Amino acid sequence: MPKKTALFVDFDNVFLCLKAIDPSLADCFAKRPAEWLKQLESTDRRFLIRRCYMNPSSFEEYRSYFIYSAFDVIDCPPITKQGKTLADMHMTIDIVDRLMHPTHFEEFMLFSADSDFTPVLQKLREYDRQTCVVLAGMTSGAYRASADEILQLTELLDKMQGYAGNQAYMQNEHSQYYAPTPRAEYPARPVRQAVVPAPAAPEWLSEEKNQAVIQVLIEALQNASHAIPSAKVIEILRENFGSEANNWFGFGRPASFFTAVNIYEHGVIFSQAAPGYLYLADKHTPPRELATLGEWLRDPGSDPVLIQLANRICALTETPPLSPQEYRVCFQHIAELLQHQGSGLNEMSKNLRDHAKDQGIALSRQDATGMLFLLERNGVNLQYAGKQGDELAAIYADAVARRCATSQWQLSQDELLLLRDWLGAPAESGQPLPA
Repeated sequence: MPKKTALFVDFDNVFLCLKAIDPSLADCFAKRPAEWLKQLESTDRRFLIRRCYMNPSSFEEYRSYFIYSAFDVIDCPPITKQGKTLADMHMTIDIVDRLMHPTHFEEFMLFSADSDFTPVLQKLREYDRQTCVVLAGMTSGAYRASADEILQLTELLDKMQGYAGNQAYMQNEHSQYYAPTPRAEYPARPVRQAVVPAPAAPEWLSEEKNQAVIQVLIEALQNASHAIPSAKVIEILRENFGSEANNWFGFGRPASFFTAVNIYEHGVIFSQAAPGYLYLADKHTPPRELATLGEWLRDPGSDPVLIQLANRICALTETPPLSPQEYRVCFQHIAELLQHQGSGLNEMSKNLRDHAKDQGIALSRQDATGMLFLLERNGVNLQYAGKQGDELAAIYADAVARRCATSQWQLSQDELLLLRDWLGAPAESGQPLPA
């Protein structure tokens, strides 16, 4: 059975984050909600509540797209001279109200990169509800860690933009695309009782099915070069077992499912670091929270003091876990892009990721975007900057140090010099940050 999900969209936050990355992605999000909604709902969930919180004075033109996609659009006009709205407060109150709703919502999905929602996610976990956060920009590590699942909206929108027939859709948006279609999988139901019984506990898998599941997962792990995210794991299970694998075979959470099938006896480890990873202990590099930055960690020649500092910085600020040489390669390539073909954040992040892959560097699209975003936030013009790789590294190092300070860790002068050495920034240009 699909999970009963309540969806809450902080439109202003998502749209502005996407616009900073790539205006075409922001336009895709704002004008095609029915399409990305269908992509999300086609997995293992059903959206019983759809709420969108929007500033009508700034984004009125997009209101109809969400109304035609069966959203309740909540107007959140500015209430201060600075243009501050109360969208986050409205969302928080509505989410808490739904905890007591007679329909037992199994999952709450939030579209927002606002880390102010961290206490909300923690409260939902306290009530044993699953949480999924859909991000369109950078956010804090604490916010990510508080969610059961993290989805990157840019990846979903990239796929949507690649579909054939998008032009035809854009030419006839409302009349063609929003035509209602019957949904046989959700036939008409009688009115629900005021009190909804709790969902039945999942049935234990038969011994034969249990062994088949383990065999599929072990084979996938042996063929994988890295730890497999939980979203990919459930995709593999659906490919092999169909709809029976939905909602983790009825167990609701990946951790509960892996415990039930007893996969840990086969040298498999499940890391609950968001968004969750499955990996083989004797083959794969553990996810970031296990303080592993890559091959250079296991090199006896690596500086243990630098490794200790890098471990802590990566865990606290989500700085990509690259070696010093890998950072130098990345910043040099960014400098070349800026000097010859500077472009938007979205296109540059793809280019940087692909270049890193060609050089044998494990840099994800998310981490590439994060590096470029931090440079842009600290004064680097991504259209044309005219800076060398070591200059970019110096800007990035200072920005990372400020992030540490924001997280209540004021780096000492020695730590600042070590940080700059790690990231490839000139040591002599480092300046102490204000306390």
